[in-house]
Amino acid sequence: MYSSNSTGADGTLAINAQLNLPSGIVYDLQGDRLFFSEAGAHRIRYIKNGTIFHYAGSRTGLPGTQLGFADNLSSFNSPRGLEYHNATGDLYIADTSNQK
Repeated sequence: MYSSNSTGADGTLAINAQLNLPSGIVYDLQGDRLFFSEAGAHRIRYIKNGTIFHYAGSRTGLPGTQLGFADNLSSFNSPRGLEYHNATGDLYIADTSNQK
């Protein structure tokens, strides 16, 4: 599932997606979602029921530094590490190249 270019539109089968440097992987027990960082595309995505979705970060593949809680407010630069807190539903993201 690696490619130098990321493809795989949201709402399509995850098995067909080509990812750009997939990294940290965590599982949300309550929502039954597998989160992962796609460092080369500067975003966070998740898979649920075999379908891939955008969660946060770039939709264009460009890095950024914007902090925010909503999908349209956050941007990353090579996010890698993830941690999911199942009790609170919080997703923690290590934004590697922004050193955050």
